[in-house]
Amino acid sequence: VVRPAAAWVSRTLKVPHPLAMFLALAGAGGLFLALGSLVGHSAQTFAGNAEQYAGRLDQLMGQLEAWASAQGFDMAGAGISADQATGYAQRLAKGALGVFSNAFLVLICLLFLLQGKPTPLRPGGFREEVTGRVRRYLVIKVGTSLTTGVLVGLILYFVGLDLALTFG
Repeated sequence: VVRPAAAWVSRTLKVPHPLAMFLALAGAGGLFLALGSLVGHSAQTFAGNAEQYAGRLDQLMGQLEAWASAQGFDMAGAGISADQATGYAQRLAKGALGVFSNAFLVLICLLFLLQGKPTPLRPGGFREEVTGRVRRYLVIKVGTSLTTGVLVGLILYFVGLDLALTFG
């Protein structure tokens, strides 16, 4: 994913390949840092509002149990407690922060792996075809995921959900 961006930077800005690779990796690193910052801020916001969310969860569980009993279902003890839900959410936030810190290490490794100039592919060769297909797959996958994330984030934002951007 970074190599085509570096090639574009090299062609557009007319800079040497190592500098173009550095700029492309710096851009990718900036995106990861922005996402990590967003997740970190959202985790802090969630932790600060945990009591409010726990109260709302208790209220919703009470409504669900009342509705279920009106329908003839016995849900006594079927739900999770607010403390359990808060614990699950905190573990999830810690895991997400761990992923972003590991991603930074991966970017550093990528810098060293991608320093060299790629060997030219033989036109019409097997390697060129595989590389082209993998590149197309990655571009489509990133584009689809980005579009889905933006749409989900916007919908959740307009619905009024807290931390909509993070979920998107």
